[in-house]
Amino acid sequence: MKYFFLHRILRLYFRPDNGITFFPTLQRQVKPTGGGADGSMLIFPGVEPIFPANNGINNSVDALALHDLSAGDLIHFARAVGITNCPCAPRLQFFLGCPNPTAPVPDGLIPEPQDSVTKILVRMADGGGFSPAEVVALLDSHTIMRSDKVDPAISAVPFESAPFTFDSQIFFEVLLKGTGFSGTGNDTGEVVSPLPKVKARPSVRCVCNPTLLLPAIPERKPVVSVEGKSLF
Repeated sequence: MKYFFLHRILRLYFRPDNGITFFPTLQRQVKPTGGGADGSMLIFPGVEPIFPANNGINNSVDALALHDLSAGDLIHFARAVGITNCPCAPRLQFFLGCPNPTAPVPDGLIPEPQDSVTKILVRMADGGGFSPAEVVALLDSHTIMRSDKVDPAISAVPFESAPFTFDSQIFFEVLLKGTGFSGTGNDTGEVVSPLPKVKARPSVRCVCNPTLLLPAIPERKPVVSVEGKSLF
């Protein structure tokens, strides 16, 4: 159960609440734009969850009940703590002090799986100043993610065969030759899978693999910080 909750938190963080909801291009045109990682999804649950790119994210919103923390702080803290449940996952810092948003983000800021690579890279560069290499690094989070709404016939479909271990396995499996679809097939944002009927493997102890596409992250204890000061 803890892994499914983590999936919801990470989607909530990486989709509407990261830097890509900040749109300098719109800002320069004096048009409504997002405020970045401010937790606006929790403050405006009747607006942003209905955007097409956020289909199914209402479950993520429902998974978090607002507390004394701001919405942004709550999401960031849940992400930093929750990801420690996955073997091989990095230890993330948490900084307190994100103010609550005053308005929801406009629709159309989130890249979608059917978008071209060029469109996604342009959007990520504008929203967060991300280089192509950094976009690829961010995609590594999909190694523990799943799809709930791409194929309406099935849900909780992992993107790779070991979705409970932060092992970057997704980068290898997307290079394999596709053989079929997991559900009804050929839905928007879906491609042929190399492992359409393979069940997810359970979490295992991390074993360093020197052939991983991304550099290894050194082992270190969790660090949670408040205003730049470590709590541990």
